[in-house]
Amino acid sequence: MKAVAVFPGSREIKVIEQEDPRISQPDEVMLQTLDVGICGTDKEICTFEYGTPPPGDDYLVIGHESLAEVVAAGSAVERLQPGDLVVPSVRRPCFHSGCLACRSGHQDYCYTGDFRERGIKEAHGYLAEYVVDNERHMNLVPPDLREIAVLTEPLTIAEKALGQISWMMRHRPPWLDPQTPGEDRGRGLSALVLGVGPVGLLGAMAMVSAGFSTYVYSREVPPNPRIDLVAAIGATYVSTQAATFADLAERAGNIDLVYEAVGHSHFALEALRVLGTNGIFVLTGVPGLQAFIEADPARLMRDMVLKNQVLLGTVNAGPDDFASALRNLDLFRHRWPEAVQTLIAGRYPPERATELILGRPAGIKTVIAFDFQSGNRRPLRNRASARRHRPRPTSAAPAQPHSRPTRARALDRPYLVAPSEIGVTLLPSQPEETCSTISAASTCTLTPVRWDIRRSRSNASSGRHPCWAITMPLACSITGIVSIRARSRANADSRSISCRDRPRRTCSRVARARALASSDHRTRARVSSVPLNRLVSIRMDPSDSRSTMVTLLAAGRAD
Repeated sequence: MKAVAVFPGSREIKVIEQEDPRISQPDEVMLQTLDVGICGTDKEICTFEYGTPPPGDDYLVIGHESLAEVVAAGSAVERLQPGDLVVPSVRRPCFHSGCLACRSGHQDYCYTGDFRERGIKEAHGYLAEYVVDNERHMNLVPPDLREIAVLTEPLTIAEKALGQISWMMRHRPPWLDPQTPGEDRGRGLSALVLGVGPVGLLGAMAMVSAGFSTYVYSREVPPNPRIDLVAAIGATYVSTQAATFADLAERAGNIDLVYEAVGHSHFALEALRVLGTNGIFVLTGVPGLQAFIEADPARLMRDMVLKNQVLLGTVNAGPDDFASALRNLDLFRHRWPEAVQTLIAGRYPPERATELILGRPAGIKTVIAFDFQSGNRRPLRNRASARRHRPRPTSAAPAQPHSRPTRARALDRPYLVAPSEIGVTLLPSQPEETCSTISAASTCTLTPVRWDIRRSRSNASSGRHPCWAITMPLACSITGIVSIRARSRANADSRSISCRDRPRRTCSRVARARALASSDHRTRARVSSVPLNRLVSIRMDPSDSRSTMVTLLAAGRAD
């Protein structure tokens, strides 16, 4: 599989080939990476300011702003199922038993500093086609957020800050009522956001959504799409070229909140001077090496004491912050649909990652898309009735997602389509027929582009067992001998079943599945490696293993 990695020893950045990861623990999930956002942290790692490879490796796979899809789950996974969209958190807990933060699941507050961070510190990141990670670090994403969910991680910075600010506002001025709705938390208060990068703009959106009268201060001058976005969300943009901090303070009045998102120490200190009485100043940027500046720490200290000010630093985020970010992204896309779309400058293939990271940003947020093909996005399947299934890691054949048959031929006769060690319920083709329940015993090798298994309880009310649904989308390659046991409840030697129609955006034509059932003999068939270019969907039931043999076949035609 492809991955983008930095080699600190040789100071190189390149696309590498890695072996596909495997699930080794029952609480792990395998992810197929969809989108990875590029941020300033990636740029600093790629200029070798920091970034630590895992122990034993001389390279670090980068990328931490990720959106992925679950493609397999260990036997102990409870919250997720194949087909779910997830945003992984970044930081992993340290191993010190005395670290209260990490032991309580709040590793973003780690005391020891011995945490690991995916794509940053001692753990490979998500700029790879496939990743295996623990379920507890996954945050479930609603399918409707597919196009913008890659913005979740940078938004969590503002969400964590707002969570702490809200707690303080309940115990100090303005003594906020705990029952105050989220959109009214900042009502009557002013907020100043420093910077118009992705973190600053998402922070401004969060402040406006919380009811703050929001000002955004940066060096850009009109015309500029970032300034247009600020105006579109109802905030006020002020350029450093047109007004000083003193001018801004006079215009805004008492500044109750400053949200710093530039990582520039001199700029932040200048803003601290105009923080209002009872104000809270949030630092989110991590400055690199910068020139020494003159400062008046006595004045800063005097103001903070006499004005009851709070200086708050925040880094990383916890599960609650990710949940808040996903809720707010949904709010943003309904409230400002066009503005949210402009946040993502474009999606590019991983081969262009190096030039995009090291080059000058062409827009607000650049995204590396592993499903990028000739500028077209791979559409989503319909997940409305999906339930989870945990394939047995020990029996599943290793996925080879980019395997392609060397010779394509027309599928003018049926070919085998069957998974390993699972049961199948054949849907009746006529209303008077009953279902056939079969259990698979297979020696086949499957090398699909994608292999998804989901469960539906739609028939539970009629007394039938919960069924499994297998989906094998485009260009599946199948090799081997497949034998499947079956117990037929209908007095028929064969029957046909059709795949359920998927949404038109997913597949315009659907293959027809054909099952041949016999009560007294065994059917076997051998297949060579062939492409299936139609979506095949079959109903399955794992509850019954009684049986005679049946071969499950599917027909299609190659393009």
